[in-house]
Amino acid sequence: MRYGLAYLGTHLPDTLERELSSIRSDGFDEVVLACQENDFMHLVGKVENAPRIARKAGLTLLVNLWGFASAFGGGRISRLVADYPGTMVVGPDGRPRFIEWPKGNRIQPGCPNHEKVVERAREFCRKAAEAGVHGFFWDEPTKFDCWCTACRALFREKKGKAMEEAGEDELAWFRRHSVARWVEEMSRFVKGLDGKLVTSTCVMPSDRDAWVDAAACPSLDSLGTDPYWMLEGKPVASVTEPSRALVAEARKAGKSPHLWLQCWDIRAGREGELVEASRLLAAENPDTLYVWAWRGQEGTTERCDDPAAAWKRALEGFRVAGMKP
Repeated sequence: MRYGLAYLGTHLPDTLERELSSIRSDGFDEVVLACQENDFMHLVGKVENAPRIARKAGLTLLVNLWGFASAFGGGRISRLVADYPGTMVVGPDGRPRFIEWPKGNRIQPGCPNHEKVVERAREFCRKAAEAGVHGFFWDEPTKFDCWCTACRALFREKKGKAMEEAGEDELAWFRRHSVARWVEEMSRFVKGLDGKLVTSTCVMPSDRDAWVDAAACPSLDSLGTDPYWMLEGKPVASVTEPSRALVAEARKAGKSPHLWLQCWDIRAGREGELVEASRLLAAENPDTLYVWAWRGQEGTTERCDDPAAAWKRALEGFRVAGMKP
C-alpha cells in the first residue's frame, strides 16, 4: 500500500523544499497538490516549482484543480466564473443556482459541461504538465442539476430530445454521465499531453451511483472515495461500507482503488477517531491511502479544531496502517 496526502502548498520555493522534504521523511509516497486558479494565474511558484522539488524529495506529485470553477472539492473561489458568468450552473428558469457550503459560504459553481470551463481546465493542466507533474487528480466531480445551454445541447445530442421532455430516470442518467464525461475528457486530454501521466479521481459517497460510470472511463487510472464520517455526523465505523464497495467497484473495472481519511474539520476531543478510521480504511486494502489534509488543514476555514492534535493522530493512524518513516 502507498500513502499520500493533500498539500495546499505555497508559491515560495524554499518553503516547498522544506515542507515536501518533511512530508517524505514522515513516510509519505505521494502528494496531491491543491492548486487554485490563482496559483496558475498569479502565485505561479507553486505550480512551477513543486514538481521539481517533489521529484528531488522522492515524492510522486499529482496536481488537483482544487475549487476550480467553484465546482470541485473545497477551497471554492473562481476567477473563471467571474470572467464568464454564462458558465454558471442554472435552473430550468435560467437563474443561477447557489450551493450552501459549510461555515456559511454560498457558492456559485460553473458547469463542467460548459466549453469555457473545459478550455480553462485544459490550459491549467498544460502548464502543470510542462512543469513536470506525475499526474492529475480530479477532485470530487459531482452531479449538478444544471439546465445551462451547454447541458441542454449535450442532452439533446445524447437523447435526441429537450431536457424538459425527459423523465426523472433520463435526467438522473445525464447527471451521472456528466460526472464521467468530465473525468474521461480531462483524463484523455492529459494522456494526450503525455501518456505516462497518472489520472485519478475521487467521487464522493453521496455520488456513489456515479461510481460505475466513472470506473468505466478508459483514460482513468485510479478511482477513490472519501467517507468523511465526522463531516456527515456518522460514527467512525461507517467508513467501512462505502470503502469496501468502492474498492470492489474499482477492481472490477481494472482501476487502482484509493481511499481518503478525513483530517479536516475534526472536532476537539475526537481526534482519536482518526486512528480507528485509518485502521478501518486500510483493512479494505486500497492501493493508496490518502489523508486530507496535511497538518489538519491548519490556517484555513476548514481546519480542525486542534490541527496539531488531529495531525498527530492521523500520523499515528497511518503508522498503524503500515506507513513507515
